[in-house]
Amino acid sequence: RAVNRGSLAADAELQPGDILLEVNHSPVADPEQVADALRAATRPFVPLLVRREGRERPMSMERPR
Repeated sequence: RAVNRGSLAADAELQPGDILLEVNHSPVADPEQVADALRAATRPFVPLLVRREGRERPMSMERPR
């Protein structure tokens, strides 16, 4: 999938092919779980755990408003 220019995902430097493993320290397996975890976040920036090219890397993104 593409990452839309100007989106929160693009601002977080997510790339096509990245796999979200955790959002806000909670494991996620599908887009609905990602959305739920983002809505539940209370801090301005949400921690992510992303698998990119076979490696796990911590990242963060701005919480949606």
